[in-house]
Amino acid sequence: MSQLEEKIEKMAEACYMQKEQEACRYMNELIPDLMGLMEAAPETEDEPGVLTKSILMNIISQALNAMEQKDYILLADIMKYELLGDPV
Repeated sequence: MSQLEEKIEKMAEACYMQKEQEACRYMNELIPDLMGLMEAAPETEDEPGVLTKSILMNIISQALNAMEQKDYILLADIMKYELLGDPV
């Protein structure tokens, strides 16, 4: 498991346990990693399942919206399912 996956898993666990402050701390730690993903992401989908810049922007937008609404379960689901591909 990569460091990014571990951070997402820890953030999701905190969300599911309703530890909002801890979840927010993990999200803050994830921001540089997400920015790195954005920089490395292709503009277009060369092969199925590849996260493009537009797909990543959509995921990040959904995650931020969930945080604004204080819906931490949704935040965890977005990060786990959309970024990691884990079934929820």
